[in-house]
Amino acid sequence: MKRVFKSFIYILISIFWITSCNPREEGIVVKWKNEDHVFPFKYEIEKQEALERTWKEVHLKEIFTVNGLSDSSIFQPLTINADDSSLYILDATDGYVKQFDLRGNFRRNVGGGLGNGPGEFVQPFDFSMDLLGNIYVVDIGARSLVSLNEEGDFRWQKLYKHNTPGHVSVSDSNVVVSVTGVDLDHIFERYEIEGDLKGVYSKLVKNPGDSLDEQIEVFGKPFIGNVKIADDLTIFVPRYLSQIIFYEKNGEIKNAIHTIDNATNPKLIFDRDIYHGVPGFFPIGFEGTDTNLDFSIVGNDIVIWSQQGNEKFGPHIFDIYDLKTGRYQYSAKLDLGQISGFKMVANKIFTYNTVTTEIKGYSVNSFN
Repeated sequence: MKRVFKSFIYILISIFWITSCNPREEGIVVKWKNEDHVFPFKYEIEKQEALERTWKEVHLKEIFTVNGLSDSSIFQPLTINADDSSLYILDATDGYVKQFDLRGNFRRNVGGGLGNGPGEFVQPFDFSMDLLGNIYVVDIGARSLVSLNEEGDFRWQKLYKHNTPGHVSVSDSNVVVSVTGVDLDHIFERYEIEGDLKGVYSKLVKNPGDSLDEQIEVFGKPFIGNVKIADDLTIFVPRYLSQIIFYEKNGEIKNAIHTIDNATNPKLIFDRDIYHGVPGFFPIGFEGTDTNLDFSIVGNDIVIWSQQGNEKFGPHIFDIYDLKTGRYQYSAKLDLGQISGFKMVANKIFTYNTVTTEIKGYSVNSFN
């Protein structure tokens, strides 16, 4: 009896050792005909050394408030950008990029506004700017990327046909656009600032080696998120994944690291109708939780606005990570009211709300 008991213990220890050394591979889950299939990531994800947040006190001082519902300034902000001298708002009401000074005073409209002509937009969504003042606007209505010069004149346009561009980021010589669609084998495209395509970034999941991969090709939504360029790195922070992904200039993933919070990876759901599984058809459902709401690059830091942190601690939680490694450093609680997104430049933070149309500017004592 003792020998049987010892053998049973050895078996349990062996099972525990095997499972601990061979953890379940992490990836995107696809529910197909009531069965879950895991499509593993193509990259290893480093864990954070920190297990919980440490806090740093950051003080705010409001500089200005601009309300788009006022009679003097009617606008609905879609997103904002800023440099050392100006704040720029992409306006849903008329399609212009509106320029303000850093005290909230209106300066001018840039671009052609809403329309179908060169330099005009059907449904603008996101924009970025290079060091020369050129503007790059994602138009999801026309499924295009449009570039304007500093005066707002048309420079060039890229059409995506059946696919949809999302977020755009610009450095001194590169433009990176996230693109989702049913006939893509990549999720990012890199252009020169003159519009020439330089390369694409591949999908982020592996082929699981079964026939399902030949049928399911729609992985766009789990990889929606914000992308920004810093030096030679492209940094992607997915909205539904607790990850920071670093791309090198050639499009290869340099490294990826979990954020301070972990969330269940999202699931794409298909029904029993086989036509929903062939290329060109979308899943009927999606299960995913917002994790990273927005982020900015400030000096040598990545500042991420954390949805899970907000849920745990109440005010807006901003987690600060090292720009080169993604290592967690500290967090800050800021009570900013209702906001849709933010932009940080040096010691200033600008917030916007797409519902109340309110734009606010603050000075901060320190984020690095």
